[in-house]
Amino acid sequence: MVSNKYPTAITLMSHKAKSSSGNFRAAYEQYNELYEIKYEIYNSIAENDIQSFISHSLNETFDPFQTIENNFGFDDEDDTLLELCCYYGAIDCFNFLRTKFKLNITNKCLKYSFLSGVPYIMNECLKYQKPDDECMEFAIASHNIDFVCFLHNEYDIKINLDFCYKYYNLPAFFVYFDLSKDYNQMFLSSQHFNLSLIWEYLLANGVDINKTYENNENALHIAAKENLLRFAKFLIAKGINTKSIDIYGNTALHLSVKKNLFEMAKVILSDSSIINMKNGDTNTAAHQSVINKNFPMLKLLIEHGADLNEHNRFFGYTVLHLAVTHKREKILEYLVTLAPCFKNNSLEKEFKDDVNNHASTGVDINSRDNDGKTALHIAVENNRFRFAEILISHGIDIDATDKNGNTALHTAVSKENIQIVKLLISYGIDIDATDKNGNTALHAASISNRIEVMEILLSHGANVNSKNKEGNNPLQYALSSINVKAAKLLISYGANLKELFEDGSTILLKTLQTDNEDFLLYLLRHYDFNSNYNDKAYLQYAKQNKKYKASQMALYMDKLTITIYLILNFIMIIEYLIVLFLFKS
Repeated sequence: MVSNKYPTAITLMSHKAKSSSGNFRAAYEQYNELYEIKYEIYNSIAENDIQSFISHSLNETFDPFQTIENNFGFDDEDDTLLELCCYYGAIDCFNFLRTKFKLNITNKCLKYSFLSGVPYIMNECLKYQKPDDECMEFAIASHNIDFVCFLHNEYDIKINLDFCYKYYNLPAFFVYFDLSKDYNQMFLSSQHFNLSLIWEYLLANGVDINKTYENNENALHIAAKENLLRFAKFLIAKGINTKSIDIYGNTALHLSVKKNLFEMAKVILSDSSIINMKNGDTNTAAHQSVINKNFPMLKLLIEHGADLNEHNRFFGYTVLHLAVTHKREKILEYLVTLAPCFKNNSLEKEFKDDVNNHASTGVDINSRDNDGKTALHIAVENNRFRFAEILISHGIDIDATDKNGNTALHTAVSKENIQIVKLLISYGIDIDATDKNGNTALHAASISNRIEVMEILLSHGANVNSKNKEGNNPLQYALSSINVKAAKLLISYGANLKELFEDGSTILLKTLQTDNEDFLLYLLRHYDFNSNYNDKAYLQYAKQNKKYKASQMALYMDKLTITIYLILNFIMIIEYLIVLFLFKS
């Protein structure tokens, strides 16, 4: 864009808002005229039309310091008129600006002079600026080998191979290696030029095809990362070690899968012996394809014999675990069709050919990770109902336990996922299965105060009096945590009120210790404490020591006494309200 001497679009819009349409039209026409002048100046420089350029310079609006936007792609800065002269090699315009306006030569002038290739302009610029690496880039881009050699010989500026690839400058490439004599590096770098004659020549002259470079990568690693298919095919045909790993444990196959380079993976898989190698993360290529959500890549790997039951080391995950962990529903639907227990259903039709072709590959749907968890455990842990449904409906062992003895139901209860709890029960999971501590799902729900879950479990037949290895039932846990609502629910489903706690205390004593009058009344409606000598003793002791206020009300109360107490209590409240009303009146 031009300098601020010219109106900007924002200026014009502001002017429009403050003036009449007629004034705006005049401003717009003025701007349009200035834009045309700018374009004509630009064109004069591009064609080195000195007469036209001088004519523009005589205009009173001419600004020798103006800048013009360029589309050269080298940087985001606008160019001065002198810099444009250097870019286009406009000698006459260059000299005119220098002599008439005394414009300074910038570093960009020097860089552009190597690109345009006009020796006179270059020599003038070298009087005021010292060349740098960017000048070498422009010299390589210009494909002028004399300039490249000049910068190297006179200013000791190294030839950058990246620029040789970028601008496809083979002469500069050969000059570099004539100077360095490093044929191994030359072989690696030559892949970008896609010329097999060079590769053949270098191999014939002693290049080590298996040499490793930065990060312990060999040429195939680099070809895979940069998706150089022809070079990769050449390397494999010449016997490069496809099992070579970089410092991260990656083979070239791992890299192609990570970058989702399907065709490159196909080329590398011409040696299928590497299919199940693990990288530093202990993932196979199949693991990586699932992580990347690359379904076609996974199918390609399966076609070449990928072991779908390989475990990674950190978590012990198979592809099935990863499909659930990373929410790869489509991949999971495909994998379950490869399980031996798979039977005809809606998915068989969709993946019929794959099931027939790869039935021997097999997916162990019940495979476990390092914690003994199946994919179902993982699905439940992450509250993924659809994934759990797919696994269960395709034959996963619904009662499988992890290293702590937890079934998927224990996990669903801990997550309080009502939907999954109902799903598991509907498929017939063992509702009373115990973990390593002997806790059922009902124990877990009671311990964590999951009232709604408890009600679902009890309504589907969970054993309300089941004891764990410590001899405790769910009611005892509810009372220990003063969970009155849970305790009432358990009692309503037949919880045994005569069970003793581990310390020998009864339900009544624990209730007294909670000092909860409401629950004590509820308990006394369901439990004849007069039949238990210990309970009578507890109440008597509590009364004598005035330790529990609830005991004063509860001692020797039967159901009739409780009813009378409630009626009298209600009458007292009414009397109190009447007195309060009269007092206020």
